[in-house]
Amino acid sequence: MQPDLILRRGGVDCAVGDAKYKRLALADWPHADLYQLLAYCLALRLSRGVLIYADAGKPRRETVIEADIALDVIGVDLAAPPRVVLSATRQAAHHLIRHAQEHGDKRLRAA
Repeated sequence: MQPDLILRRGGVDCAVGDAKYKRLALADWPHADLYQLLAYCLALRLSRGVLIYADAGKPRRETVIEADIALDVIGVDLAAPPRVVLSATRQAAHHLIRHAQEHGDKRLRAA
């Protein structure tokens, strides 16, 4: 199991993300990529994960109620001008960093 992105603080896993160079079809829940991210969240005991797609779609959240896990889906339109791609990529990174900061403090106190 190797997620593309794991943010750690003090040796504690605080956030997980996965990046895909393809589109996520809106009707594809259940979808293999979302299940993969869910597996990462469960294995790392995280309540949220971020899935980044090469797509212009609006950000959305899928919630797995039974597991109390939120899966955030973020698109980066690679056909956009470079400055727009860079901005969207930074926004996705900041999203993951905020998650790590919010949830990392809780995890560090529990460790």
